Amino acid sequence: MAFITAVNVVYIFLIDLYEPIRPGTYWSLLLLFNLAAVAYQGVAQCVALLAGQRSLTMQNNLLICTTLMQMLLSNSFVPLKRLHYVFRLVSNLSVIRLLHEDVILLLYGFHRCRRRQVHAILYHMEVEDEDYRRNLILLVFNLLLFRVLSIYLLMAKVNPVEHSRRRAEKVRRYVKALKAPLVDIPGLDCLSPPPQPSKKKEGDGMSPPPNSSSASSDD
Repeated sequence: MAFITAVNVVYIFLIDLYEPIRPGTYWSLLLLFNLAAVAYQGVAQCVALLAGQRSLTMQNNLLICTTLMQMLLSNSFVPLKRLHYVFRLVSNLSVIRLLHEDVILLLYGFHRCRRRQVHAILYHMEVEDEDYRRNLILLVFNLLLFRVLSIYLLMAKVNPVEHSRRRAEKVRRYVKALKAPLVDIPGLDCLSPPPQPSKKKEGDGMSPPPNSSSASSDD
């Protein structure tokens, strides 16, 4: 956070050309950029946690798609008031749109032009001075929303009970995959032992067979 703030301090100092015309613009821009940076950091954390550890490429692709979606709803290409109300509702979650509109209002709004005049950029974007405070509140709301969501996803991901269950399931599948199937190969079958003769019970009325040695001595 300290590094992001230091970068924003230097960057806004270089781009703030309207401080002599409208004092206080520097601190307003610094507040907006810091809020937007922390909010978008929460967005990146949510995307990384949703993608998981499967692939770094998947994480980058999801982050790029999220950024492109926010840019398309940033009120830079097509005015939002001309879009469907669903897109206007989703645009309230676009950190880029909220930052972009407030920066444009700080540069070209707040009675920058004469009375009954409006700047061409503000006219194209169809934004007014009253939208500044609303966008600032929505920016704080997005910051809290994505931060809380990233913490919830992190807690759900490192849950010890669920993690132990998934690990045990992975070990079970791995051990099951290591077991080779039994294959019957002709000539290599296990030989069963010969059957053992059953013992005669005493008193069953049958005499034992004559001994070969005794028979030879009688002869």
